[in-house]
Amino acid sequence: MINFDKGGIFLLYKMLEKNRKLLNENEEKILSYLLENKQQINDLTIREIANKFFTVPNTIVRMCKKLGFTGFQQFKEEVIFTLKVEQSLGEISPLDDVIVKTKQLLNPEVLNEIIESIYNARNILYLCANSCLFFFVSLKRYC
Repeated sequence: MINFDKGGIFLLYKMLEKNRKLLNENEEKILSYLLENKQQINDLTIREIANKFFTVPNTIVRMCKKLGFTGFQQFKEEVIFTLKVEQSLGEISPLDDVIVKTKQLLNPEVLNEIIESIYNARNILYLCANSCLFFFVSLKRYC
């Protein structure tokens, strides 16, 4: 299980930064392989990894413990979780897409006219609901 109290969403990177220097040459090769192939880590078993490096599963468990994890399963879960977070950070949400499209449609001349009209207006009537209410209440301090 992921322990958010000890490292947040990037616990994997914090543990690697702190403890990677403790690994021997063979463990470093195994770790590099796992990180380079993190997309497939969910499908890999500890035995398959051990066989690939002509070693035993206990070597991989010891490597994970040196890194600060309880074992290979926790390491694997952290890699999968970190991968999901990284992928979600790279995705453009529908709202982001709408903002980009809106910005592309804006005509700078028309926008300047609107800004000037607002600036020169004697009164401004604004209507809002829910989350935009805070914006308009804070805007009132500057008017």
